[in-house]
Amino acid sequence: MVRLGVIGSGAVVQRIHWPVLQQMSRQIRIVAVSSKHPNNARAFASMVGSARVYEDYHSLLQDPTVDAVLTAVPIDLNGAVLIDAVRAGKHVMAEKPICATPREGRWALSARGNAQRILAVGENFRYRRAMLQL
Repeated sequence: MVRLGVIGSGAVVQRIHWPVLQQMSRQIRIVAVSSKHPNNARAFASMVGSARVYEDYHSLLQDPTVDAVLTAVPIDLNGAVLIDAVRAGKHVMAEKPICATPREGRWALSARGNAQRILAVGENFRYRRAMLQL
């Protein structure tokens, strides 16, 4: 079972990610939530059950019970959060786009280095037939 921390608790997490994560409850359990809007984080934590709430995502990243994180923050923050998560030893599922600019994207990917961590981007077209054919 993957113990997931969610960084960001806005509409995308609640409407898009949460329904899918509910269907994966045998594989993934949300154990922590962080948001720059503490009331949103508390509301989402209540929605998912007994997840801990962190007002600062750095504290969530230091939680040893978090195996992986879902980053769903504004685009201009995503690169820095992603790098912090990898450096904290977490696997990352990043909301797209992973960074605000191509340069920042290259920086984020190079910061991953040889870390044995999965870094995935939540691209919803990736598995569509036409994309697979391409």
